[in-house]
Amino acid sequence: MQSELNSVSTVVSIQIGGINRSTQLRGAAAEGFCAATTLPYLQEGATDNVYSSWNAAKDDLYIVDKDGNFAGYYDLAQYDLDTPANRTLIKDALIELANAQ
Repeated sequence: MQSELNSVSTVVSIQIGGINRSTQLRGAAAEGFCAATTLPYLQEGATDNVYSSWNAAKDDLYIVDKDGNFAGYYDLAQYDLDTPANRTLIKDALIELANAQ
């Protein structure tokens, strides 16, 4: 989806990133996962509490504005990106936010 969004002209750029929870992939598995993706990934440390501070769960998509403020949420278990209507809905939400900045 990042490459699709890169081809759209918006007021501010759209960047997709991810967070690997400290209790999920660890060590070499986490390093391998993060190295295999072209998206920026944050490896949460044991004391970072990123997931708990956002009350996040697996497959959550949080949308933040250019200042890092919460702007939207989708549970990708319910909005599977392989479903064209869901993919379009989320892309449109990201583009709308990027143009509202």
